Amino acid sequence: GTRLLKKADGFRDRLREMGFNVGTSVSQIIPIIIGDNKSTMEMKEKLLNAGYFVPAIRPPAVPLGESMLRISLNAMHSEEMIEEFLAALPGL
Repeated sequence: GTRLLKKADGFRDRLREMGFNVGTSVSQIIPIIIGDNKSTMEMKEKLLNAGYFVPAIRPPAVPLGESMLRISLNAMHSEEMIEEFLAALPGL
């Protein structure tokens, strides 16, 4: 409930601070909008190799040029897990 949404708000804020486009999400489902398909798929694969399953959403599910990674936070994701994920992102 409320705790999860607060966690998602903080996560979105951190992603924005890192320069990522998270769109207008206000739920625990957080997009990282990459843009082109190739870059989105490359980032998805790098995350998978780092141990993170983050689905890539591409056209026709989203408009052309708005390919994204879709992060789904849940109550079991600890602050430590979130910090580890954020620390992995710049190296990708």
